[in-house]
Amino acid sequence: MTEPLRLTDEALAVRAQSGDTAAFGELVERHQEKAIGLAYTLVRNYDTARDVAQDAFVKAWSALGRFESRSKFTTWLYRIVSNQALDFLRKRREVLQEDESIFEAVAAESASIEDALRDEELRVALTEAVSRLPENQRKAVTLRYFTGLSVEETAQTMDIAAGTVKATCFQAVANLKKFFSKREELGNAA
Repeated sequence: MTEPLRLTDEALAVRAQSGDTAAFGELVERHQEKAIGLAYTLVRNYDTARDVAQDAFVKAWSALGRFESRSKFTTWLYRIVSNQALDFLRKRREVLQEDESIFEAVAAESASIEDALRDEELRVALTEAVSRLPENQRKAVTLRYFTGLSVEETAQTMDIAAGTVKATCFQAVANLKKFFSKREELGNAA
């Protein structure tokens, strides 16, 4: 007996647009963990991230008629999740907390930062540095490296050009390198 074909996200979205709640339920099941993870990298609180992701799925269900199946469903969904998280932060202005996953993402871009991750004190400093990045840099780095979106998908999610994503990520890593360079200078002066 052959296994039934698994529908693509886009095919499920088309079914959901026709009112098929089971199809939308499948989309939620497939992408819930990544949606929570993306929200968490922005809000830095797991319970809040779950709430943000849930609100994003409700919003996605309501806005499903505007989804155009020529683009990837995940790109469209992640834009909604990130916008919900940023709206939450704007309203609540919560202090960012440590997120291990962003460290791994940034470390992939910079050997000096990767070395810094080995030292717990510097790990805490990196948390502070990432939280101080301008919102657009923090969002681009999060989407690009934490969620694993391509440059093009990140650009679609942020509604900016692909070149802008590359430049923004480059600037974010450069800012993190500056932070650690200054930190090292201060450590050598002591």
